[in-house]
Amino acid sequence: MVIKSINKKFTAPVLLSITLAIAGCQQPSRQGTFADSVRKNPPYAADIRHLTAGKSVRQRDINYTVHGSGKNVTLVIAGIHGDEKAGVVIAHKLDSFLAERPYSVIGRTVVILPIANPDGYIKNTRFNARNIDINRNFATFNRIDNEVNGRGGMTEPESIALAKIINTYNPSKIISLHSTLACIDYDGPSEVVARRMSKKCSLPVKKLGSRPGSLGSYAGLEKKIPMVTVEFTAKDEKLDADRLWAKYEKAILAGIYYELKQDDSEGKGNAADSDIRESDTQPDDRAIRYH
Repeated sequence: MVIKSINKKFTAPVLLSITLAIAGCQQPSRQGTFADSVRKNPPYAADIRHLTAGKSVRQRDINYTVHGSGKNVTLVIAGIHGDEKAGVVIAHKLDSFLAERPYSVIGRTVVILPIANPDGYIKNTRFNARNIDINRNFATFNRIDNEVNGRGGMTEPESIALAKIINTYNPSKIISLHSTLACIDYDGPSEVVARRMSKKCSLPVKKLGSRPGSLGSYAGLEKKIPMVTVEFTAKDEKLDADRLWAKYEKAILAGIYYELKQDDSEGKGNAADSDIRESDTQPDDRAIRYH
């Protein structure tokens, strides 16, 4: 009999392995970790949309990514000044981090605009292709029209695209990534977020003030959207992506996951008043050009 011949040649464990293999139940030769299993078979489906808000002066796409679909919306912006690379690197690392962990955005939405000024980024210059500072081109109460800021508010396609994203998603807070003033600034009712982020990194909180026609004036003061500006150091501009992310990961995530409450903008020493104050329009001298 066939069975008898098999019994003579194979031991019981070998027969069991053959049976399991035929049934499709054999254990893999290499056991993966739980983390490996989650990555291959995530318990939550990734909700990621790759979108375009418009085109730059040179017709380059202004791309952004949306993670999740919850009501709590955080907008992360980098590269509004094309020669400030550290923020762009952090934004891309954040994008990858959230894509690998779709469960981390349950109940919230994170919108990431990694390069707000693609022409300036390609040319490694602060300005766009028409030599306009995008961070002075918003239509605000305090704007100053000139050759650098633009002859009017929202004259540049890059500022229009950014305003479109803000008006579309109505973010609960904005985190804007810049270099190289080495601090964490804030506009609007967001001091508590700035201080929470500062505790997770080496950057101190410093109120620089909202510049004429800046995103801080547009979003933080006029729209009263809590806005935090992270100013990386000059040395950060020279770090590779992994070292930069390791240095600031906790601070960025602290900003994203902090849930603003009604009383965060009330009380002494807690958060900035939502009304425009004199200190908001009289900044540190260093910030006049570079913030």
